[in-house]
Amino acid sequence: MSRQRVITVLLVVAVLLAGCSGFVGSDDPTTDATTTAPTSADVSASTGTATTGSTSGSTTTAAQTTEIWVRPSPPRTPMQEKPSDRISNVRFVDKTAVNGGGYSDFDVEVTADTRFPNADPNSEGEPYFMVKIEDTWVTRYNAEWEQQANGTYTLEVLPDALDEFDEGTLTVKVFLLEEDKQYADLFDTWEGTIEYRSG
Repeated sequence: MSRQRVITVLLVVAVLLAGCSGFVGSDDPTTDATTTAPTSADVSASTGTATTGSTSGSTTTAAQTTEIWVRPSPPRTPMQEKPSDRISNVRFVDKTAVNGGGYSDFDVEVTADTRFPNADPNSEGEPYFMVKIEDTWVTRYNAEWEQQANGTYTLEVLPDALDEFDEGTLTVKVFLLEEDKQYADLFDTWEGTIEYRSG
């Protein structure tokens, strides 16, 4: 075979090999097509919502909302007692019963007069409820924007708060207060008990 023919054959083989390489994927990751991570809008469109964040002690996901208990600040002291019959009814609601008796979870529903038209000069008052279990403040509920003559309010007791206590009979107290610049005015209280059992 002449030298010129050998060179021609080699050139043809080289061209064929170069053409074949276009059909074979490269092992070099830098040559792969660029993949863009889905944006939050893409995820929301495909799953309904996939936003995770926390605001005011809560974490929100597509599946559930989990509130995290934060121990409330106690009322300003010394509390100035102004006895009155403002709390008309209290009961335990949203209870989760446990086999053998007792409850692993509950909230407190209060019916009360929360109107304070002349509590402070130029103010309609700042009423709020607080729940104390044994010696621990567990819940504060501001009723400033819900003042009613016979309003019903659900004071949530988060499971994390109940983890602070041993099983047994718990003493629960509800306080109706009005915020003052120097101290808290205490207008009414209620006390009851409930059997607590961890879940």
